[in-house]
Amino acid sequence: MERANLQQSDNLKRKIANIDFSYSDPTPNFDRTQVKGLIAQLFILPEQNFKSATALEICAGGRLYNVFSQLRKANSRSLWRTKW
Repeated sequence: MERANLQQSDNLKRKIANIDFSYSDPTPNFDRTQVKGLIAQLFILPEQNFKSATALEICAGGRLYNVFSQLRKANSRSLWRTKW
């Protein structure tokens, strides 16, 4: 039982590591409110649709891990000048 719990814990840690998003401000006075985060963090899959989660991951692919911001300028700054 304890081994199964450890395995489950390790699996969850790996999944969370994929969506841990942090960045340094690319310029002084950068408006962090313009950067919303990873696409995967911006929606909640209702429990009745959990069975479709794998299909969603396959269809969206790596796009779930793209960064979303409100302004195109903010996107380019955060992606190209940032230290991850």
